[in-house]
Amino acid sequence: RGVNIVAFCKEYNAKTSEKVGLIIPVEITIYEDKSYTFILKTPPASVLLTKAAGIQKGSGEPKKKKVGFVTKKQLEEIAEEKNARPQCEIKRISNQNHFWNSKEHGNNNKRVNRNTMGKISKRTREIQGRIEKKQYKPIEAINVLKQTATAKFAETAEAHISLKLDTKHADQQLRSSTTLPNGTGKKIRIGVITHENHVKESMSAGADVAGSEDLIQEIMKGIIQFDKLIATPDMMPAVAKLGKILGPRGLMPSPKS
Repeated sequence: RGVNIVAFCKEYNAKTSEKVGLIIPVEITIYEDKSYTFILKTPPASVLLTKAAGIQKGSGEPKKKKVGFVTKKQLEEIAEEKNARPQCEIKRISNQNHFWNSKEHGNNNKRVNRNTMGKISKRTREIQGRIEKKQYKPIEAINVLKQTATAKFAETAEAHISLKLDTKHADQQLRSSTTLPNGTGKKIRIGVITHENHVKESMSAGADVAGSEDLIQEIMKGIIQFDKLIATPDMMPAVAKLGKILGPRGLMPSPKS
């Protein structure tokens, strides 16, 4: 507040009168006495490129639709205006991009491939060799998936299904979940903390570990031999002291469950 905006606009227009139609960024410094100074920046590279190409805006479909071209000389002029010399020259040879850096290699004719993609491992190449370029039926795809699962850990598979839905309409938005008929293949160990009179009953019902105060003492010592823990309501006051151990692991039972 208090800055003479009219005076600034006049000075700005005077200094940019030769660059009408370009976007000229400006850096303004305002002092406590309301005086100011400003520094003009060069137009953004995108603005200079569209001007050099003689177009109003860039392509709406990058890498697919071309709307203009610039020459090497125009690029050098833009680089000079942006106070940065071209670092490398791009040549297209055999449908591959080879980048030539004159700073690093002087004037010799050695090409340097700057493709940064990592090398494909032998295992990945073998897997790719087993996959044919065709549409597989679901059961065939699952069989191929099993055959190519050669990692030493349980691998994860993703299924991407196109339902041709228009999610702009509320009646076509699909959000749901399902339970796999045979589970995930991982055995879940169930622990039960209950009154000592009900321990045998819990084990016969399918619990892997069951106990009363004895199981609580084991947990306090860091002995956790279950993936899910259930506690009967009458044992919840005794289970409360296990919160610091079970809470961070997401194993603390809830009275509601």
